[in-house]
Amino acid sequence: MNRPAVLMALALLVSGACDGDGGGDEKARPEAAAVFALRPVIDESAPPCPKESADEGVDVVAERRDGKVSACLSLGPAIVDAADVRTASLGDLEGGGKSVGIALGKIGATNLDAFAARSQGKRLAIMVKGELVRAPAVRSPTFAGRIEIPGLPDDEATALFEELRARQNQS
Repeated sequence: MNRPAVLMALALLVSGACDGDGGGDEKARPEAAAVFALRPVIDESAPPCPKESADEGVDVVAERRDGKVSACLSLGPAIVDAADVRTASLGDLEGGGKSVGIALGKIGATNLDAFAARSQGKRLAIMVKGELVRAPAVRSPTFAGRIEIPGLPDDEATALFEELRARQNQS
């Protein structure tokens, strides 16, 4: 899969299989957000990036290209996190590498679709263990409860899959 296709894979898989309610206990949210989260990019600025945002609930992360900071992204609160995950799968990409497929429960799917419907062209940050993976523009008005995270190094993809799967088995 070429790089633009990999990035656009986030305009993501369409599936109606969203019967479960992945929304977990609110107390579990901080830990869940640390594992995986989708957060809206509410502002973008040139580097250098400030250490923290003046706005409460907003985090600033560095977006890197070719090993260098290319932009500073201000991120709003998570729209979806690991507590919203109903199932996870691990797959292989055509050109090598792994992909983590995620099916969301009803609450997560509804939250993500509501964001997508009002945010065409805006960016959505994919966070794994507090680190920015990508921040593609939203190109579809619906995700239909499924997302795919392509292009993670094999060990990171496997670790994310195993953590999400372990959370499933605990609920």
